[in-house]
Amino acid sequence: MVLKFRLVKMLAAMALGVVAVSATAQEGFAPNGNYSSVGFSLFRTKYANDVCIPFGDCHSGYGGLGLNVSYQFIPNLIVGLNTAAGQSTGNTSTLKESQGGLFVGFVLGIGDYFDVGGLLSPITKKSESCLGSLCVNAEDTGTQVGLFGKWWLNQDKTFNIGMNLDSYAYSKSTSKYSSSALSLAYLIAGRHELSVTGSRLKDSSATDVSSTFSLGYNYHF
Repeated sequence: MVLKFRLVKMLAAMALGVVAVSATAQEGFAPNGNYSSVGFSLFRTKYANDVCIPFGDCHSGYGGLGLNVSYQFIPNLIVGLNTAAGQSTGNTSTLKESQGGLFVGFVLGIGDYFDVGGLLSPITKKSESCLGSLCVNAEDTGTQVGLFGKWWLNQDKTFNIGMNLDSYAYSKSTSKYSSSALSLAYLIAGRHELSVTGSRLKDSSATDVSSTFSLGYNYHF
């Protein structure tokens, strides 16, 4: 209950701050990019250490599908949904993982070629380990806080390099996690964006947890 109350206050404070910043967007902080989009990604996550199911297989990682939608309803404010789910199937066991949630974020244009921003999201994480038909499920809730940046490489703004830094805290875990991601994207006809992204997840002791490679498509509207 305390976590949820704090999260509501953080979301409210961010929304008020972004609305205030948006009032000055016409004075030079309007984003260079369009952040209203819907899309998907195909990803492969590799664990730093194999996850082994008792009496079953050891899984080195899993592959899956990510879905995202975002809407930029005032120049500097973005709201949306990010979710991803994946699965690894062995000879005798299956491992499933999913995570996602709604988010609110802000973005600012810095000059003609840079955007920077941040987001806050309440997230739900689920996992399932199955040995044959015997399954064990786990669920946790938490908060994602992130910063991102984009750098356009040409005047037409068709190529960009992106970077994301995210922090994750869960209610049932004493460890916090952080991730860093680097992406390269190409925009076709102002609407269709193709991207490739690599990311790494670490725990609070800076130990590698996993790495992820993904290919994505977004339609901007």
